[in-house]
Amino acid sequence: MAIPDFDNNGLLSEGVHEASESELFERFRYFKSSTRRIELSHKLKEYLEEIRHSGLDLDVFVDGSFVTSEDESRDIDLILILPADFDIDAELSPYTSNVISAFRVRRRYGFDILVARRGTPQHEIYLDDFQDVKGRSELRKGIVRIRR
Repeated sequence: MAIPDFDNNGLLSEGVHEASESELFERFRYFKSSTRRIELSHKLKEYLEEIRHSGLDLDVFVDGSFVTSEDESRDIDLILILPADFDIDAELSPYTSNVISAFRVRRRYGFDILVARRGTPQHEIYLDDFQDVKGRSELRKGIVRIRR
């Protein structure tokens, strides 16, 4: 299923829209005159590669102004969904920790991330909250899940 067109507010229609990595970048990497989107795309590609190398089985949801019609995109926000049986209290390798640490991801890539386990109430809350539009309670927006 293709990522839908933007609505009159410059947002994707409410819901979770699935796309491959290449579809995501094809759709959101280039806009009118912005080089910021290209920079964000490079960082996101690098981060997704780091996730792949970690061996973690993650679902990745993309939000932020990157998935809006805003020409000069400011940010990318992500939700990472871990397997339901992932032991959050276990000692993690530094590499794995770097991938799911909000502090480390923010410092290295500039992304804000939320992490939850699949099928938990937190998982559902995050997906719902990411579809809210800050300062516009009457609006809801879409987010993109990267298909593996």
